[in-house]
Amino acid sequence: MRLRLYAAAGGIAAILYTHQWIELPEIAMQVKHVVLKKGQCSSCGCWVKAQLPKEYQTGYGPRFSALVAELSGIQGSVGRP
Repeated sequence: MRLRLYAAAGGIAAILYTHQWIELPEIAMQVKHVVLKKGQCSSCGCWVKAQLPKEYQTGYGPRFSALVAELSGIQGSVGRP
């Protein structure tokens, strides 16, 4: 506002910097519990256990992983030319 008034009064105004303010929308976390069971074969006595579905093996979904990667990149670039 002061720059506009200064320029309107005949002064020269230049942009010093652009400040960005970033906010995330409210989100509802999705937490899924996968219960893995094991059992013993009644014929041979071997133990068999359930396999975790591939999409849950990392423990984090793709959107959460992308957010962490983005924030890590921002943090890593602070102070670098």
